[in-house]
Amino acid sequence: MVKIVKLNKNFQLKKIGYKNMESEFIKGFIKKTIQEGDVEKIKDLFNKGCFDLLKQNDFIDLWEDQEINILENLLIVNREQNFHIFDGYRFPGRFEYYISSNIRAKIINLFEKLEDNDMKTLVWLDYINYIKEKDFSLFSEKSVMKFIKNYYYIIINSEKYNSRISWHILKNFEAKVGKIISEPVKRLIRTTIESKDYNKIVLINVYGWLNFLTRQDLYDLLNDLQLALLKQIIISIEKKRYEYHGFGDQLDKEIFNYFQRILPPQEAIALQEIQNIVSEQLIFDCGYHEEIFHAYKVKKNHIVKLWLSYSKISKLPESIGNLKFLKELYLSHCNLTFLPESIGNLKLLKILDLTYCDLTSLPQSFKKLQNLEKLYIYNNYFTSMPESIRNIKSLKYLDIYDEDFPEIPHFRKK
Repeated sequence: MVKIVKLNKNFQLKKIGYKNMESEFIKGFIKKTIQEGDVEKIKDLFNKGCFDLLKQNDFIDLWEDQEINILENLLIVNREQNFHIFDGYRFPGRFEYYISSNIRAKIINLFEKLEDNDMKTLVWLDYINYIKEKDFSLFSEKSVMKFIKNYYYIIINSEKYNSRISWHILKNFEAKVGKIISEPVKRLIRTTIESKDYNKIVLINVYGWLNFLTRQDLYDLLNDLQLALLKQIIISIEKKRYEYHGFGDQLDKEIFNYFQRILPPQEAIALQEIQNIVSEQLIFDCGYHEEIFHAYKVKKNHIVKLWLSYSKISKLPESIGNLKFLKELYLSHCNLTFLPESIGNLKLLKILDLTYCDLTSLPQSFKKLQNLEKLYIYNNYFTSMPESIRNIKSLKYLDIYDEDFPEIPHFRKK
């Protein structure tokens, strides 16, 4: 009995034992359909599994045919699509090995005329991974930046595309591209910050543009005090209600190293010694989530704030006293049994949180903190109010438990 595959005018494939269908005939039909240029019919070539009918050699003939360029047509049928409906718009898996060995040149030739969804499609199909690092130097800055935006868009919205898209793709891309596009990214970041548009500024963090900067380009941006790069990014994160967990270990380390260079030497030493006893990298200006993330704040090239709560540190270095511009210090839920005498050098300190530590006393130098306004010391092991607190005239708020210190009702308690 003769087995038939019928191709009607709408290209609805009605398959009855199509394995015996001549691949040569299907190849001719695909070529003719593409040459006619009807996007809906071309779309059906992918949707209805026409490429599944081809033998390897016939697929290769079509792939190499410059007249029809089936890769470009794959991009065209995806161009108007969005998110999850990419399913089915790809070539059969059995041709992937051949495609992977031949696709780089095609993408390079197409790159300058790719539209946004073309780039998204290439990322989604993993085809963009076949471009080499040096290839990015061949493309215009405009095209490279458009590609970066679309690449990160796919990563950020990966759950809408396909579960196989994950952050490891982003890391592979960053490793491949390296810092070759640092200069255009640097200009893009500067322009974005200067726009004062927080909808755009927040994307610097969301899309990870800082990761593409060389150390020098990053330092150049950080050195521009008028630009206020980090401040503007963090403001945008807060305004757009994103969570801030730092910029990533490597970038947080680079930023930390930058401040090691510009802080006064004694403050830089103190910050480094504190970093040495904290288990994870300190991040810049946390702003909130103090109980989880350990951070520092810099103003006018001085450390003014430290969040070390929940760090479980058991001691502070003597060099803490070098942070003479420090105004706020948070040490709750640490394993501190004593404070160094140098704590008294923090003459500008206004807020000190020592709750849930293991302190039994305070150093005599504590009485020198004559700008201290708020002190939190409940849940320690004091047997009486430390004498060094009594003469701090600036103190406006003392957070204690009444039952711990019944002998001093004159202190304000909350």
